[in-house]
Amino acid sequence: MLLSISSLVGKSVSSGFTDFSTAALESSRSEDWRLEIKFVLPFWAESNARLQLLNSDTGFRRSYPSRIVNNIYFDSIDHQAVQSNFSGIGERAKVRLRWYGDTTSPVNSVLEIKLKSRGAGTKLRHIISTQARLDDMTWDEIRKMISSGAEPSIKRHLETSDRPMLFNTYSRRYYESYDETVRATIDTEIRSRRQSDLTRPRLTYIAQPAGDIVVELKAQIRNEQQLRQAARSLAWRAGKHSKYIRGLYRQN
Repeated sequence: MLLSISSLVGKSVSSGFTDFSTAALESSRSEDWRLEIKFVLPFWAESNARLQLLNSDTGFRRSYPSRIVNNIYFDSIDHQAVQSNFSGIGERAKVRLRWYGDTTSPVNSVLEIKLKSRGAGTKLRHIISTQARLDDMTWDEIRKMISSGAEPSIKRHLETSDRPMLFNTYSRRYYESYDETVRATIDTEIRSRRQSDLTRPRLTYIAQPAGDIVVELKAQIRNEQQLRQAARSLAWRAGKHSKYIRGLYRQN
């Protein structure tokens, strides 16, 4: 169930996020924080999911061409991101390298720190302009490349979570409500491969698709009501889902 604004921040949106403690210090502007609702559906429901979005009372339309999303997730030696997810800790961070298109040779990849606090989320981002074939590099070389020029707060997260754990890749479709308050994505063909026991990335010969599709609704906190209405217009049950956790504990 989607939490209310009061339970997320304890204050009105206009008053900012002064009670978000650690995460708020990293990204204090209210427009940077968003809410999201996830639905996990069987793979055979993909066509129906697209139709439901397009025909829902909210009214969604395609907003961007489909593309392949690639991620490498980093974690601490004691799997702090995993532990935080399982324990439901209110404030937590996830470190990942994201790029689009070609699996092994990213262009304009982004080092992202995905922060969550009391149900809301935001991202710290560092754009990496260097193009390199990742599977020709060692992990030490990759860490050096992606941290070069990054803000101190981003470097701090990468230093804490410096162990490459998982690579995943999937196809993503993009939608937006006609009033532009709610965005939606449909992720299919979700594949993953563990990286924790490798000295170099292994981004090919990955597992078969997980068998599920993931639909996400996303909105800025000020548009919480529209997000609730959009979720109610879909005949699906919302639930907790992490591609990182799912991929990490799935046998490859």
